[in-house]
Amino acid sequence: MSIDKIWLGLWGMKKDQDDNYLVYWARLSSYDDVYHQGYVGITSHSLDERKKSHFKNAKRKKGDNKHFPNALNKYGYNILWQILAKDLSLLKALEKEKHYRPAINIGWNTDIGGSLGVSPDWYKNQANLKDFKQKTSVATKMYIAKKDTTEARSKRAKEVWQREGYRESREGLFSGSNNSQFGKYGKNHGSYGHKKTEEGLQAISKAHKGKIVSEKTREKISKSRKALFAANRERREVERQNEIKKKQVQREVDIKNGKFKGENARASKFSDLEREVICKRRSDGETFSSIAKTYGVGISTIRYICQNWGPRNGYPFQATY
Repeated sequence: MSIDKIWLGLWGMKKDQDDNYLVYWARLSSYDDVYHQGYVGITSHSLDERKKSHFKNAKRKKGDNKHFPNALNKYGYNILWQILAKDLSLLKALEKEKHYRPAINIGWNTDIGGSLGVSPDWYKNQANLKDFKQKTSVATKMYIAKKDTTEARSKRAKEVWQREGYRESREGLFSGSNNSQFGKYGKNHGSYGHKKTEEGLQAISKAHKGKIVSEKTREKISKSRKALFAANRERREVERQNEIKKKQVQREVDIKNGKFKGENARASKFSDLEREVICKRRSDGETFSSIAKTYGVGISTIRYICQNWGPRNGYPFQATY
């Protein structure tokens, strides 16, 4: 049975017997293709009444079709309204509408013609489906909030949990591998990106205060967590060891290239400019003792600079005392 006939069954045969339906086309003056442009619809009222209804809904942004209301709000009374067929039964009108709109998203129509309800093809469009789910969610939450308060739902839930044997009957049903989020982490987890409000955090804290966890339960939690994260610990340890080895190799290369010599040495007391002055003073015949007194260091420090840093930087060591 076709969708049209199903809807006719819901409306009753009397509707089908009344030949008072018309098919209309709303368009701009520049539109000349009824099969691809503008909006095609049916009504059992006069075209003027249907036109007023469309403009009223457009101002309220009511309905699932956004294209046609947007067009009405944009072009207003510049839109032309034309009757394509009249004095039709409901079935004939639906067939005519489907003839002009055999698929979704043609012109200003978002749904297939020939159906009094939303067609299955309309839901196959991801944008339509997403919008429908969002509107349904908002409407459901508003209805629940209107009919039932958060406090009332919380009270009922607490009363249910206090029933004799209920808690025991539910224990373990959604824990471990039975939990839909079991084994999921990061972006794969259903709560990824969720941030609790300060009020929510305080409520959780308050609910857990005073709870006493037995030593046996603590051991179970510890054991399960160790087993759960064992692979991650091993992976991190391997990465840590590899990083250590990488740094050791790099340090050996840096030492070989002289990166830690001179003023780049960690325990360096002198800049390279000061070392240059020391080596020059020594090459001019000044004693280690005299130079050491100038900088307040020991003779061995000055000697080491002259014997090691000097030759590498153009100041040959002279063993004069």
